[in-house]
Amino acid sequence: DEFIASAEQTGIMRYLTRWVLNRAFRDHANRRRQFGVSTISVNISAINLHEPDFEDGIIDLLEKYDIPPEELILEITETSVMKDPEYAISALKRLSNRSIKLAIDDFGTGYSSLTYIQQLPLYEIKIDRSFIMQMDKKTGDQIIVKTTLNLSKDLGYKVVAEGIENQAALNTLRKMGCDFAQGYHIARPMTIDALIQWQDDMKNDEFFTELKSS
Repeated sequence: DEFIASAEQTGIMRYLTRWVLNRAFRDHANRRRQFGVSTISVNISAINLHEPDFEDGIIDLLEKYDIPPEELILEITETSVMKDPEYAISALKRLSNRSIKLAIDDFGTGYSSLTYIQQLPLYEIKIDRSFIMQMDKKTGDQIIVKTTLNLSKDLGYKVVAEGIENQAALNTLRKMGCDFAQGYHIARPMTIDALIQWQDDMKNDEFFTELKSS
């Protein structure tokens, strides 16, 4: 929370994002050679959307690592989009026109208007962890998650549930028809080498096989 805010305020976000994208694409290129085609998600700042050469810079990096643009998902928070929704819609449409997938992160925390959400060329909605983690204790949170799921699917978006920390939450979301699950119950953050080893170990793991088949 503190680091990203400081990077935005001091003007280094442009350079930080370039470094992150370069590293993410390099690691993704190595992973796809071992495990086949997949996607890579990278968080960006609303500040990046105001860079005139942002889209071209991403395409150049994708070409450098021989990654098709449709394998990339760029994530931007709902709060960032709502700071300047008209400009965000225009910028995100330009990225979408380059076959890059787009996701709204931390959905439910930015008080966005449905008028704007339906105009965004989104691939994915990521429901904020604050709603997921309290589902078993707060009926209201479960209703919000279910409503968001239904709305997103009606609009043609995939849905990711963030902050899954127990099997009960995973089971509930599976019954609701959620597309993707993310959280410590599945895996904690890890280095790229640890991730590659984890993926290799999980090939025949019963828990991982059940996740993929459900």
